[in-house]
Amino acid sequence: MSAPSDTASYWWEQAFRNAAGGSAEPLRASIARGVQAADRALTAQPDDPQAILYKSLLLRMLAGVESEPAAQTRLVHEADSLHARAALLNKKKTAGL
Repeated sequence: MSAPSDTASYWWEQAFRNAAGGSAEPLRASIARGVQAADRALTAQPDDPQAILYKSLLLRMLAGVESEPAAQTRLVHEADSLHARAALLNKKKTAGL
């Protein structure tokens, strides 16, 4: 059985590939699906560092295609917060806490 975050990982890979294509719509669609998958994974396992990290990466990608500066800033701040949370969870896991 695959981890709940595997679907978010898949959609991040799709978004990464779509980013090279130049068209914003397939990229936005992949990002949206990835964020939804990460949210589902986090509903099942709220402290899953992999799901948190993929959501962070996806939000950062979304900020890159967002045209509104305020939305870009909000997305980057949320991505930074999620990244810090994932790092803390990984550190705790490594320390055996």
